[in-house]
Amino acid sequence: MNNLSINSNDQVRFILGNTTVSGNLDITSISDISQVANGYLSVAGNATFQTGGSIALNFYTNQFGGLITSNSGWNAVIASNQNTTLGNIVSGGSFEVQS
Repeated sequence: MNNLSINSNDQVRFILGNTTVSGNLDITSISDISQVANGYLSVAGNATFQTGGSIALNFYTNQFGGLITSNSGWNAVIASNQNTTLGNIVSGGSFEVQS
């Protein structure tokens, strides 16, 4: 898919394996953003994560090709198997990048 925008009044979970976005990814969620399967999240463009909860995108198979921006109310962990470029980061707890 090209660009993907998700607005949720609940948590957002990537549970069905691999997700590939050839453009930009924008996720806004009241609750957590997470992965629960052994798949990967691949974003060729920029990735923006905004949540009142935590961010747990901690599989090393993830790939983020563009700028990552994040605004989370709690802790955030973002993993990628390539170099990671960060934009504006706001976290109500700890912020960790595994790259």
